[in-house]
Amino acid sequence: MRELVRAVIIMVVLPVVTGILISLAFHWREESKAIKEREWLWSIFEQYSYMEDGAPALGNPNAPLTIELFADFKCPHCRRFYKSAWNKILEDYVVTGKVKIIYRYVPFGAISTRAMLAAMCAAEKGVDEFWKMEDMYYKHGASIRDEADIYKLAAKLGLPTSELQQCVTEKSKHLNQYIQEAEKWLTKYGVAGTPTFVIDGKKYAGAMPYFRFKKILEEHLANIE
Repeated sequence: MRELVRAVIIMVVLPVVTGILISLAFHWREESKAIKEREWLWSIFEQYSYMEDGAPALGNPNAPLTIELFADFKCPHCRRFYKSAWNKILEDYVVTGKVKIIYRYVPFGAISTRAMLAAMCAAEKGVDEFWKMEDMYYKHGASIRDEADIYKLAAKLGLPTSELQQCVTEKSKHLNQYIQEAEKWLTKYGVAGTPTFVIDGKKYAGAMPYFRFKKILEEHLANIE
């Protein structure tokens, strides 16, 4: 009987336990990786955030090259760019002082508009809070279904929900002004979709992979030099 029980444990229980332990180890490793990435990103936001022409900016204000990033917080193509190229652009060009990024709001739809207003409110706490909010949006944008989801994400940044709701309500009274400001930049560069990048006055559309970004940025930097 004991031999039978031992055989059952080896054949049935042990593989299950092993699978659970492997799954937990993978989860912990991914969680640790995500925490390290967030700490790295947020340290950049805290060190390099500022406002330029009334818009959130990131990098050295005197950087030789400027990227104007036109994006919508709910845009799936923007999320693809964020996942594939964003971190490398920060690491290779923003932190090194070669490039600065200016964020241009392009709110498509009611939820995107409320997300924009919430991000504006976050920026009033500090421009780095805007970029942290942007980071949360692009990591979790697919799960944002209503305004309540926006406040849940903001709460993870330590932004009080009631205070943020009040700020969003107040800013919504001036929504036409913000929309007109966004349309001004869209018209200036002929932006028709997101993401769109205006680099040194030249427009590039779509979620470009990093290798293409690198080529474009290097060409622009070479022309400056």
